[in-house]
Amino acid sequence: MTVGSVPETRPIGVVEVLNIWLDDSILSAIRNFVNSSLPSSDIVSTADILRFIEVELWLSFYSTTPTAFFDRENSELYPPAWTSMPRSQYMAILTAMGKSSGISEDTENQWEAPLSYDRELTHIAELIRRQCAGIGFVERETIASLDDDMLRLRSTLVDDIGLAHVRNPKKGYGPVQHGIVSLTTGIFLGGHIAARGESTIDIVKILQRSLCGASTESQIQLPGIVHALDRGYQSDVINQHVHSIGGKVVGTHKRTTKFPFTYGKPANRAQKAIELTGEKAAYWASKKLSNVNRASPIARAYALGYRSGLGSVTLCYTTDRTFGPGKWSYVCRQKDSPSTVTPAETFFLEFERGVRVLTETQRTADWFLLRKFRATGSVVSKIFHQIASATPDPRIFRDPVTDPDVQFAAMLLSMPLNSQPMAPLVAISSIDLESKTLEELKSLCRDRGLAVSGSKPVLKDRLKSFDGIDNGSRRASMKGEILSAWFMKPISSSAMKIGSHNEPQIAAHVKPFIAAHSHFKVDALNREMPFAAFSPDDIAVITSPTRPQFYAVLEYKTRVTEATQQREQLLAETHGIFSSVRLLENGNAPDFKSQIPDGSYRCQILHNIVCGQVSDGFLVFATQSRIIRVVHVFVEASVAATYRMAMKVICDAYMHWVYDESALTPYFSLDELGTRVDLHTLEQNLAMWRSLNRIIEERGRPLPAAKHIIPSLISLWNRVKGGIDVYSRYLKNVKSRHIALPPTAAIVLRICMTLVYNAYQSLQLVEVQSYQSTAQSFLKNIVSCTTYTSYQHYKQQLPSFASFCRDAAKSLATTAPPNCITNADNVEQEENDDEAQQRSQGIRYRKRVFFNSDPDLKRLRLSKRVQHEQVQ
Repeated sequence: MTVGSVPETRPIGVVEVLNIWLDDSILSAIRNFVNSSLPSSDIVSTADILRFIEVELWLSFYSTTPTAFFDRENSELYPPAWTSMPRSQYMAILTAMGKSSGISEDTENQWEAPLSYDRELTHIAELIRRQCAGIGFVERETIASLDDDMLRLRSTLVDDIGLAHVRNPKKGYGPVQHGIVSLTTGIFLGGHIAARGESTIDIVKILQRSLCGASTESQIQLPGIVHALDRGYQSDVINQHVHSIGGKVVGTHKRTTKFPFTYGKPANRAQKAIELTGEKAAYWASKKLSNVNRASPIARAYALGYRSGLGSVTLCYTTDRTFGPGKWSYVCRQKDSPSTVTPAETFFLEFERGVRVLTETQRTADWFLLRKFRATGSVVSKIFHQIASATPDPRIFRDPVTDPDVQFAAMLLSMPLNSQPMAPLVAISSIDLESKTLEELKSLCRDRGLAVSGSKPVLKDRLKSFDGIDNGSRRASMKGEILSAWFMKPISSSAMKIGSHNEPQIAAHVKPFIAAHSHFKVDALNREMPFAAFSPDDIAVITSPTRPQFYAVLEYKTRVTEATQQREQLLAETHGIFSSVRLLENGNAPDFKSQIPDGSYRCQILHNIVCGQVSDGFLVFATQSRIIRVVHVFVEASVAATYRMAMKVICDAYMHWVYDESALTPYFSLDELGTRVDLHTLEQNLAMWRSLNRIIEERGRPLPAAKHIIPSLISLWNRVKGGIDVYSRYLKNVKSRHIALPPTAAIVLRICMTLVYNAYQSLQLVEVQSYQSTAQSFLKNIVSCTTYTSYQHYKQQLPSFASFCRDAAKSLATTAPPNCITNADNVEQEENDDEAQQRSQGIRYRKRVFFNSDPDLKRLRLSKRVQHEQVQ
């Protein structure tokens, strides 16, 4: 190599990563463990252990049993069986692994203690932990995921070797392997199978001691290392210990009496019970942690109770202030391909200039949030229905009930308002309410038009919020109606799902339908343009012989039941398949209600037309397979201006506190808040809404479609959880099939496959770096590698673990020394010697399989004479 030249990088493949992880010290320990149970004439070498691992890799790749693998009848199915280790030697090693090395022959004065842990297994586990941590652990960078994985071993020998049996109704019965996995690399950093009498804190210290290479517990120091703990590891002792060694804790928590939040059961005096049903909300609590170093700043721990809004509650805990109270994460939805502007979308550039685009698509987390605290079509519809029967309040300046613009809009929607004021009623003082009985409180509520259901405190609160006028019920219920429209309960029905899935089909057929039944022609549709204040199903560019090209909003309504379809068909026969309604300045539109009987549909189409600053809208009614009719609604400019003034009056009267950040949140009674929201949830959602609007305004364009808007602690936990689950899933999906395997043999095989798993993860990291190719490293590709999710998706596209086991077995076959005796010469001799042993191990669990596979048993079953009856 010349001076100044770049050193050549040696290619790294399967052989290299296997040589790194299959260390001689570990293989020697396994060899000693096996030889302790073999006679001196049958002892094995380290090369024999490698050949044994080769057979295990073939069995894992084929997902088969040793009997089927070495069977001569399956020679075409399993070709490697004839060049691998002889069957007799393989079975001898497997049988030796099933015997505990600590059990020695009894003497007259000494014997092995009952239920004692095998020392050789302990030594091998310690070597594995040191090997894995020495390669995979990075100081101050590794995110350590701690979790447990159950080994389903029901044998009583588990107790004999000192392991702790755990009975889990969901997972089964057997010992538990506790382990640590690096979240970013996926490498298994160390594990420990719980022994009798060991506590969770003891196991955590054993794993941590291997990470930092400490010989004693007092030497453990892991500064800056994030510990992702499942709820089974969460306790004050473990959390305080992790904090004392400089680490950070992130994880879920169980429902305990010491945790500040609970759900689904009564809370004690120091807890807050979180309702399962309700709007999305995060509840926080904090406490001070004791500092080991007095010079360090005061540390705090944070507890989170998060209600998802979909009927579930999650409890979390952290000591990292970065993910503490007030921190929310905007998780973008994964895009299939980068968005590009199509030629058809150029039609809508002028339309976009007249509106403020807030979202990219409908029915996403940001869409649902931005719809809140706005006068959408559903909110306006509820407001008009509510104030239609209310009476004016003379104390309100420009009351919507008496406002001429609101009355004009209500007349267009066929919702006439009541303009006759009523005499005020005298408000009751708090002192008088205390002396009233339950029946008297109900009578007072009934006289004022208030609801009479509830207990005495609820009725008192209802009367205290009464403003002294009969339409006080209207004032209270108006706020409640607006809140119920903003915080709607998530519902799903068959008709709604059919309607959502039917919208693209309607959009595909609406252009020829309108062209065939009217003089209008749809030039282009844009389904990717819904907005937060109004969300039409489509925006269209329309041409007409009598008018220049114009924009229009489209709404699709699918009729699912037979009754609704017949009703629409009758309307089509009465008014025509294509009909038009003109909303003029004089407010005379008698056909508006007759052609669109549903008041919410009338309000929706009018609201969308006005908010979109267009003059036309189309309501398309269809079945699951065809369009029934189309109603064209035209709104004059003066009508649209009057409707906007009416919206301003309504917003000033009922929603001014939303848009004025200096204004205080008004008082809401329990009835007005309802069951979906409390005052804390309302203020939290309002703060998120304002923050999201501020970000969009600063960007000048909408944010990418959101998949979740959740607390940052929940988002972090979704990223770091599941390390051990992924590791165990790999080993359980790709494994050899053994029948009635002894516990020690199962543990040693898992140790061997753990090393193979780490070699596989290491090779994947090499592939991500692309050291052996001339292509650019994926991690340095600013186009493809943009997020941690893209990094994970790239790793999933690499060769599978089963393929790696195949390649690893081939490499071990070429590197290990060949056997002097081939399987082909000894299969018949070994078949009879091992048959009884295989039966004794497996017939207890798979009786029918062994009965049908044995020729003698099959002949015995079929030897009985079959009696036939002659059919006349």
